[in-house]
Amino acid sequence: MTEDKDFDTARYFCAGICLRQNPVTGADEVLVIEYIKGEQKPQIKLPGGNSLPGEDKRDTFFREFEKETSCRIKSATEIHCHELRKPGRPPHDQVFYLVQCVDLAELRQVWQQDGPDEQLSPPYWMGIGDALREQGGLFPSHRQAFEAAIKHLTHWIDNKGQMTVRTKPF
Repeated sequence: MTEDKDFDTARYFCAGICLRQNPVTGADEVLVIEYIKGEQKPQIKLPGGNSLPGEDKRDTFFREFEKETSCRIKSATEIHCHELRKPGRPPHDQVFYLVQCVDLAELRQVWQQDGPDEQLSPPYWMGIGDALREQGGLFPSHRQAFEAAIKHLTHWIDNKGQMTVRTKPF
């Protein structure tokens, strides 16, 4: 998640929106991760993270998404970006990608350390309605990006569980 120290040094925060149709229920779902910092209440986020010095947004996205999920990316389309500004600090863009993975069966299965006092759960699938809830859903800026992405999608899952995307005009 974006902390003040990260905001000072990271040019980008990049995360992925990976969708599927539940093979049992047929419900549409999004891939999420539970983020815990110290003793704070857990938050739900989209897989992704901050850029390293000199790293562009696409490289940041691929590195962070693959690190947090263990999935290789087949395709990624930038679908939402918003700039965060704080007085006296450089710009910090939050960039979100619509993602198709090579094999979703390879999801990371263990908790992961993500900083001195930060933990990430294994990635898991959450129903779209649950992800969009204000209480218990996605972290607010991730929910806003997810809502914006959904507005531009007309179809994302075919009958074999493969993502096909058609976007509405922006």
